[in-house]
Amino acid sequence: MNEQPPLRVASVALIAMIGASICLACVLVRVAWIQLDPPEQLAEFLDDRTVSRGDRPPRADVVDRRGRVLASSRIGRRIFVDPLGIERPYAETLTRVCEIAGLDPSEVFPRVARRLAYNEAPPEGKGPSRYVSIGRVLDDSTALRVEAAKITGVHLERRFVRESPAGTALAEIVGVVGIDHDGLVGVEASADERLRGEHGRITYVHDSRGKPMWIRPGAHVAPQPADPLRLTIDLHIQGIAQRVCDAGVIEMDAASVRALVVDPRTGEVLAMADARRDPPDAIAWQPDPDSDVATYDPDQRYRVIEPWTEAQRAIPSLRRNRFVSEVYEPGSTFKPFAWAAVLQAGAIDAGTELDTEQGVWQKGRRTITDVHPHDALSWHDVLVYSSNIGMAKGVERISHPALRDAVRAFGFGDSTSLGLPHETPGMVAPIKRWNDFTQTSVSFGYNIAVTPVQMARAFSVFARPGETLGTLPSLKLLADEFTGSSFDVRVRVLAPAVATAARSAMQRVAERMSERAERNHEDLRDFPYTLFGKSGTAELAVPSWWKAGRGYLDKQHRSSFVAAAPIDSPRIVVLVIVDDPGPELVANRRHFGSATAGPLLMRITRETLEYLGVPHDAAREE
Repeated sequence: MNEQPPLRVASVALIAMIGASICLACVLVRVAWIQLDPPEQLAEFLDDRTVSRGDRPPRADVVDRRGRVLASSRIGRRIFVDPLGIERPYAETLTRVCEIAGLDPSEVFPRVARRLAYNEAPPEGKGPSRYVSIGRVLDDSTALRVEAAKITGVHLERRFVRESPAGTALAEIVGVVGIDHDGLVGVEASADERLRGEHGRITYVHDSRGKPMWIRPGAHVAPQPADPLRLTIDLHIQGIAQRVCDAGVIEMDAASVRALVVDPRTGEVLAMADARRDPPDAIAWQPDPDSDVATYDPDQRYRVIEPWTEAQRAIPSLRRNRFVSEVYEPGSTFKPFAWAAVLQAGAIDAGTELDTEQGVWQKGRRTITDVHPHDALSWHDVLVYSSNIGMAKGVERISHPALRDAVRAFGFGDSTSLGLPHETPGMVAPIKRWNDFTQTSVSFGYNIAVTPVQMARAFSVFARPGETLGTLPSLKLLADEFTGSSFDVRVRVLAPAVATAARSAMQRVAERMSERAERNHEDLRDFPYTLFGKSGTAELAVPSWWKAGRGYLDKQHRSSFVAAAPIDSPRIVVLVIVDDPGPELVANRRHFGSATAGPLLMRITRETLEYLGVPHDAAREE
């Protein structure tokens, strides 16, 4: 048999292998040469091919006290344009994109045009722009339509989207995040670091175009999302308060109605609801065309709440939280604090009678009047009947520093440190400016400015249980701040006996309000809980933007009621504020806090306590 052909095949194979080896060696030598001494035109492409970048975790959820989601993150997609790769003619391409995505061409065209102009003559040392974001994060169906269109130079990028399943009800508390998912306002801002979690890192080798080629083992450190941030807010109680406020602002023809619910035992804020509107008959302060000073007509109804900006109307999360950022003169709701301060100082007994001058008292050049005139009232009844004259005479028995120190001890003039941006400490006159006029005015809630959160915190002194009665709690908005103890550091403000005496007087105040409300409101009949609290009706100060600057509006008021329930073991403190009850209520003398804020407070109290499972008072059900 002839062995020649297999020998020839073997020889050819050997020659081929040698040739391939030589070629491979040449390639390796060439690669080494290029790496060690690359030609000028290749040098810019031979930088370090290993890239390390951060890997951000999704932002943690914000949840209410029962774990219901208030804000969460998901991944969405947003359109961006590559100005170098976009199809021409540009106008037709961008118009098509806007039609598919539902974008406004008047916003998209200028943004892309600026980048196109930049690319025609980029600054020295800088390359052309390859990225222009042209719109919001898209919903899934719109993103799929854009993707299916396959428009050259138009791409989709993944972005985190922050959503609030609770809607706008808690927008001013939860807040909003920016384009980079950083907190801007609200809890999103104050707890920003906590919500971010721990960033990871990924290191990979890329090709000359920057596209990933492979990841070495161990080169990825996974991000660690943070645990959900739990607030003390209860979404259901928030809903109760918001619904009552929304209805109340119409029922009372008011500029706004606010409601705050706090647990006095722990200082937890359970709800903050704010409903506002521009009353149809209210006008803004108008300057006199012949003068540089704004005019004031006492027969007009003026806008007493600064209007929202366009951005705040569009994005409720950008609105300032008025419970911490705006102050007001509390009127008679402040009387329990001055009343208790006088009793605590030992300057008077609850049974001591004071001459209340039949409701009109001339003190120097100042006339002080009472809504309900009496010849004389005991110190107990001064609070029950809300006598301005009795309060003014009572605080005369203690020194100016003693009253001011007592006011500060209740927390007025200090921030509550609740953790919401723009909190103001309120206004308490310094001792060098505290005179007889201040002493008298403060006794019935004027010449002092407080925030709603300060008022609820201070009133909790009368509502705390057991040995904590008379102590001032710290308000809390973050539920997971607790360390297992039900009570905060105890700051003693009042002796328990004094707090009990104040509670007894305010029980009668609330009973009188409840009796009136049950007569006038069918839904409040057979109210099943015993309250104690105090109403207040303060004239509204002339807004600061009126250049004339001082004084009070003749026919516009701020009515409020603060109360705790049930009386034997208070579970909640509720504060309701009605800004500017309507002119018809004023004309019929139904604008007072007991007639406007009182019924709204009773509705919130009943629904909240029943939701919390608090039994009805046996005495009320008999």
